Amino acid sequence: IVNNYYCECEPDTCTTTKPPVCTETSSWFGSYGIPGSNTRVTDSTFIGNGIAKLNNSPYHGMWFSSMTLPVPACRNINADGLKLEARLKNPTAEGAIEELDVLLVIYGEKDSAWVNYIGREHRQDFTYLGLLHSPQTLNNVPELVQLFQDCTTVSQETDGSVLSRRKNGTLIKSFNYAKELGKLKKMAVGFKGVGSVDWVKVYDNAGKLLIKEEFNGNKSNVEWY
Repeated sequence: IVNNYYCECEPDTCTTTKPPVCTETSSWFGSYGIPGSNTRVTDSTFIGNGIAKLNNSPYHGMWFSSMTLPVPACRNINADGLKLEARLKNPTAEGAIEELDVLLVIYGEKDSAWVNYIGREHRQDFTYLGLLHSPQTLNNVPELVQLFQDCTTVSQETDGSVLSRRKNGTLIKSFNYAKELGKLKKMAVGFKGVGSVDWVKVYDNAGKLLIKEEFNGNKSNVEWY
């Protein structure tokens, strides 16, 4: 290997070629559950008609729903330098559970960045902002008491030292972190009760689009860049 390129050598010469292009893809999967217990469902059960819609759990005793996209190992995306953006809603009119939770997670190899919005002030202590496996977290955050009755663009951004949360482009809350997240492994959007996602996009810090899903069709249709 020479300067991060593969080398094809002959007796007296060496020419460089670019590393193989990653062509691996993956699909979304859904989960319905309670802490410590989840039922996994395939993408075709919640993707259709241009939207991903996670309903109140059809499984007895379960109240949480989420959709997760694994990132193929050959796709080297830095979780400490990206923006995860989703357009979503979680309206009470469609039967969402009272607290109206909206969740975004960036899963890295070393740690994960997590934000949990709550729709009721009396449940403010259930808000969460920070790293999943670190004491560097914030709970009881007034700025994270937010309603998502209509389609709203929510983002979670990392730059190696600050986690930023935005709603329709407006900064909601930021958080300083010192622990590395590492390579991106997967991402997730979650709800209590009925939640719909119009699209999901991932950018690097320079604004380059890395991943896009618009849920066209009746299954995952992720575009990788």
